[in-house]
Amino acid sequence: MAKGPVQVVLNSESYITLIPQQRTPMGNKDFYANNNELFLEHKRNIISQLDDIAVAQNENPYSKVNYIKVRMIHKALAKSHRPTGKLFTPQNQCKLIGGAHRGEMIFEVTPQSIVELKHDIEIHVEDEPILKLNKKTQQMEFAPSDWRCELGAVESITLYTSADKLNFSEEDAINQLENSNGCFYIELFEMPCREQLWDTLNSDKLELYRSLKSGLESVRGVKIYKSSIKDSSTLLIMRIDDTSISSVSFHNRVKNSTQFVLPSISQNHDKYKQVFDLLTHHPLVRKVSVVPSLINIPQPSFRIDSTELGEIPIPKEEAEYPLVAVVDNGISSIFANWTISSWDNIPLEQTHSRDIIYGVVHPDYHINLEDRTCIPPTCLYVNNKLCKPGTFEFYGSAYLPYMSIITSDVIIIG
Repeated sequence: MAKGPVQVVLNSESYITLIPQQRTPMGNKDFYANNNELFLEHKRNIISQLDDIAVAQNENPYSKVNYIKVRMIHKALAKSHRPTGKLFTPQNQCKLIGGAHRGEMIFEVTPQSIVELKHDIEIHVEDEPILKLNKKTQQMEFAPSDWRCELGAVESITLYTSADKLNFSEEDAINQLENSNGCFYIELFEMPCREQLWDTLNSDKLELYRSLKSGLESVRGVKIYKSSIKDSSTLLIMRIDDTSISSVSFHNRVKNSTQFVLPSISQNHDKYKQVFDLLTHHPLVRKVSVVPSLINIPQPSFRIDSTELGEIPIPKEEAEYPLVAVVDNGISSIFANWTISSWDNIPLEQTHSRDIIYGVVHPDYHINLEDRTCIPPTCLYVNNKLCKPGTFEFYGSAYLPYMSIITSDVIIIG
């Protein structure tokens, strides 16, 4: 570029070619085959749900842009059954945002989207599957259209409501202000672009962004910044303090300074109710949650190494106790007085699991710890210790790799 000037391309769109997205064939799966009456009822229910969404869009004071949940029937959870080929398409101004629960998709829609979607269902979705000639069999067969198959795969279409955004009550949030340091996470469906680009937006999107920002700024003491959590592009963090200044930023992160002292948390419950009412009814908000905080918990009455879990009793030499053989990766030293002997000749590569009790001593068998002799005399000789025949029972084929190793150290004597 030393000898050539910088070239300015004014018609850059002429050099961009959009590659059409390849869609997996749906396979014409008619989920209402041989049941046209039920399909007609399903079709009417979906149209009625779209009418309810249209009414809610017109009544929403913040924006005409909304987000809907499309729930699939259980038999249509596969990706190939997603209704994105005919129903929820960019041509209908339906933008796929993501998913919620299993079998649920979230779409961004406008009032025009609902009108076009309802029109397509009424016009293109046939009430009865079409009959076509099968060229191979030369017989007439049902050939349902993609419109009918996609609509049959949908269980319901509903608005994303406040119940989906808040999993706790406002009273619970206010009661936990101290534990959460007064902070809350706000997850959006999409992060608004920077304000210097807002003049490039259409009126519906501009109203969506502006109504959220102005609504939050109207509450005194609200501080909102972009979250610093990695890969959280749509996450904001909110705190309400006692000051009269509000600050709402969708792109700036909070400054972490050791010399900066946060103002005290606001205890004005009306402020929180006003903010929660805005967040739960604004279309752009996807989720509101309390920021988790470390809290002090009482010290447990024991330690991991069990050193202060009470006193381990010492066996009495004159007493008789049952003998238990354990296959494990080690026994704690606190049971040293109860351990007769240890045995560690199982190769590590042949151990398939840990913490296995391999044998269980029969309850009617006892051993004298003083002379380590068995009662009665006929017994098994295990690891230089005496055991009664039939005392140990091996459990499960999963432990067969141990059998040859353990058996080699067991000698039957009489």
